[in-house]
Amino acid sequence: MNKITFAALTSAAVLATGAHAAPTVGDVVTATFNKNASKLVLKGSSADIRFTVSNDKNANQFLVTAKTDGSVEIGAPVAADALIDGSLPLAFSTETLDSTLRGAGGAWTTTNTALGEFFLPFSYTVKNVTDYGWIEAIVTQNPTTHNYTLALENYAYTTNGHGIRASSTTAVVASVVPEPANAALMLAGLLALAGVRRRRVAKHQA
Repeated sequence: MNKITFAALTSAAVLATGAHAAPTVGDVVTATFNKNASKLVLKGSSADIRFTVSNDKNANQFLVTAKTDGSVEIGAPVAADALIDGSLPLAFSTETLDSTLRGAGGAWTTTNTALGEFFLPFSYTVKNVTDYGWIEAIVTQNPTTHNYTLALENYAYTTNGHGIRASSTTAVVASVVPEPANAALMLAGLLALAGVRRRRVAKHQA
């Protein structure tokens, strides 16, 4: 019988369901999921991200789905090192991570590229501060039985309103770009300072 299951990880894992606090590295909460984990509860919040696996017999379709609760928003899976911040579209409460259909001829066709390793980007807001994070997961499929296995591996998210790169445990501090008016004032100041220096040099040489 075809089915999708959550994998049992063999490593000793830090609890990732909110029962205990996850370790914090600087301004980033990061840890490894427990075996058979199917959700992440965000520290200091009642919001969570739940992973479900289902077999829609009527549509001959297997689905691996991420759903959120609370103020969490998620986006489509991204590759390692992708920047996750306000510039990334994160506007979904439900995201299909993998969808595989059985065609009329009986063949299976994967309609999503989430098979293998991927990173699910997300954001959540607490007290008007939006933080960003990622969840690493691996989806595999048995080529003979077509059984799916979803393993939640690691996760990390910021606690300071900064962004983060997928697979990283270090917050990304956005560079500050001067406003046009401020940039013009800075340029005027530099030109004025250069003029004063030229006059001093000319006076000294005279």
